[in-house]
Amino acid sequence: AGTDPFLYVNPFMPRNACRKSFNFVLSNLTVALGIFGNYIINWVNIVAGREHFYWCIFLFPLNYALMCILVGDVSLGLKLSMMPTMLCSWWYFTIALMNHNQSENWNMAKLTAAAQSNTKNGGWAEMQLVTSSDIGYNYGFVGSMMCLWLNYHTVHHLLPTVDMSHHKDAQQILNRVAAKHGLAYSYKPVSEMYWDMLSTFSVAKALTVMMDN
Repeated sequence: AGTDPFLYVNPFMPRNACRKSFNFVLSNLTVALGIFGNYIINWVNIVAGREHFYWCIFLFPLNYALMCILVGDVSLGLKLSMMPTMLCSWWYFTIALMNHNQSENWNMAKLTAAAQSNTKNGGWAEMQLVTSSDIGYNYGFVGSMMCLWLNYHTVHHLLPTVDMSHHKDAQQILNRVAAKHGLAYSYKPVSEMYWDMLSTFSVAKALTVMMDN
């Protein structure tokens, strides 16, 4: 998932006592440093020949250098640059990870049923409903902007070619269609999803369910 070994999202991977105890700190620190981690991985892939090199990759450190020049102090410049970078990183990766790491997304009974439906009659759409969750319902422009337009993630999975300006209407249609066919469509307030996500990180949900059964 691109977060190992710092943050485990695999529901089958056991969590040790230390990871459970410090889950809140580890999770938030990992997502706050996500941009830096991705930048380093980009360079590793470029050097290894797995990605193409583009000069724009230097824009990130150049932004830091310009801040240091503007304030006339390297230490202050780095701090002023790192603060918005880490805040942006924390918010973006938190929003992105919330969409697929809810208790509903690791409901083994529903996952098994969706997988069987997919095998028998191509129930691909049902699998998207089980493995994705949306942030809130019927959010307006401002609410969606605050969520970086990732609040309609299930809608995006089901209708990847539909422009995001239509996601609000598509969500209402999806809700009616899911209810008509007896399918669960998961959406919750952002605060509830945040704590549910952290719970998913601290416990191997799939293993727990299988052991209980």
